[in-house]
Amino acid sequence: SARAAPAARSGTSEGSSRRGRAASASTSGTVVAGASRAPIRGRRAADADRARRSVVTRVASTAPPVMEETDLGDFPPVRGVVSSMGVGDGVVSMTEAQRKALRRSEAVKDYDPERAARYYAKRPLEQLARVAQISSALGGFVLDVAMDNQRGDFEKNAKKRAAQLRLKLTALGPAFVKVGQALSTRPDLLPAQYLDELTSLQDALPTFSDADAFDCVERELGRPLEEMFGMITPSPIAAASLGQVYRATLRDSGKEVALKVQRPNIPDGLELDFHLIREGARVADAFVDSLNTSIVELVDEFAARVFQELNYVQEGMNAERFARLYGDRPDVVVPGIEWDYTSPKVITMDWIQGTKLSEQEALKAQGLDVLQLVDTGIQCSLQLVD
Repeated sequence: SARAAPAARSGTSEGSSRRGRAASASTSGTVVAGASRAPIRGRRAADADRARRSVVTRVASTAPPVMEETDLGDFPPVRGVVSSMGVGDGVVSMTEAQRKALRRSEAVKDYDPERAARYYAKRPLEQLARVAQISSALGGFVLDVAMDNQRGDFEKNAKKRAAQLRLKLTALGPAFVKVGQALSTRPDLLPAQYLDELTSLQDALPTFSDADAFDCVERELGRPLEEMFGMITPSPIAAASLGQVYRATLRDSGKEVALKVQRPNIPDGLELDFHLIREGARVADAFVDSLNTSIVELVDEFAARVFQELNYVQEGMNAERFARLYGDRPDVVVPGIEWDYTSPKVITMDWIQGTKLSEQEALKAQGLDVLQLVDTGIQCSLQLVD
């Protein structure tokens, strides 16, 4: 879904229900040459390789410039938005274009803790190896914080420890990055220094190989890059826990879009980590009786939502549902979805230049009221709950 933002316009979203955003970012860099990409079989391999190098040349030479300022003119029309404000919950039947997008790749893996338990019960060594890796990464951090607390240096070293925690969660992978993202919104659990540091886990994570990303796009959409896009930024403009985003133009129309590609091998890694986290929650439930709910149930709910974010078709459907509900508001802009360029692991949507809510000075310079933006988001959220 898209973030309500008067003039500070939204772009791509991190998950099926996460607020969208577009980020100004440097697009300089280079693209891996065609020779380093996965081999193309058949008689046309040489022609395809030459065509791919042609796309690489266009990418490197025509990457769009960084936009330093946001146009404050009238809001652009939002394609395909029909509001149903106050009429039902915005849910409609899946369209043929959405069904076709869903069929472009294998079935999306869902969260099933019982299936994971049966699978990993036969693989104890795999579990032990991962437990050792997690313990090694987080054990040292816990020990450092304990020593700081004992010496009275907790406040003094808080910023340093927060950066340490961010790096360790990033190294442990998407499941732990998701935990860090959740913690970054909980001032009741963590000091301000930790909240500030963990906020960067939203969109400033290490990227994965551009060659792997472009191969995924071709595999998922079933066409060579040069048949779909006239230009793609040589490197991602943002990277999050489950995927990374490129800025591109469609070859047929020249329309500027955001292209989000899922990280490789995400489902299996998530399944193992959440299985281990759930086993730890079971132990905690046996010894902690001060909570009003089961820790296992909290883990199950959190993990199920993370797995839902793996289905980019569902993300697109959620964006269109949000547009039906709130698209008639003058202070809400929802990016349209390009269904012919979307699959469960790839999503293409309108590129909308914007400013993050955290960049308060930039918003003030544009004459925008931060509190009004927040109020718009709260109103939309409350109406969804209703």
